[in-house]
Amino acid sequence: MKLMSEKEFRTETLGISATSFWRLKKSGDLPAPIVIGRRNYYSPDSIMEWLARKQSGKDLRVTG
Repeated sequence: MKLMSEKEFRTETLGISATSFWRLKKSGDLPAPIVIGRRNYYSPDSIMEWLARKQSGKDLRVTG
């Protein structure tokens, strides 16, 4: 399985700044990362599912 680093996900997929990515991450509005050591990686499947939910308006994020 090929994983995408957090930086690749932020820059190539989302095209947003590190600060904007941090805000999304802090709010829980990103797919769950796969943590290896201290680095976060994302599976292409989880990214595609997350993007599909965002586009369809069916964001399953839990706010508390």
